[in-house]
Amino acid sequence: MEEVLRIEDLAISQNEDAEEAEREEALKKELEGVRNLNNVMEGVIAAMSKAKENMDVSYPLSTSGVVLMALDCGINSGECRSITGYMD
Repeated sequence: MEEVLRIEDLAISQNEDAEEAEREEALKKELEGVRNLNNVMEGVIAAMSKAKENMDVSYPLSTSGVVLMALDCGINSGECRSITGYMD
């Protein structure tokens, strides 16, 4: 028995192929967007990690600076002002 390809079947097949191609193109665009977002998030995380490292280094130094300022204030001037957050 020989199969007969009808024009309607061919049109349906072409339509399904076109829909599948459109769907695949949409998925590729969505994947590209997700990858771009992932790159942005990795950059933000890297920047935040670097900021944390900088704070870990600078906080002890700034605290030492405040202590030195307080000592200097007490020794050299007879009058000392409160340094908000560190001396009250």
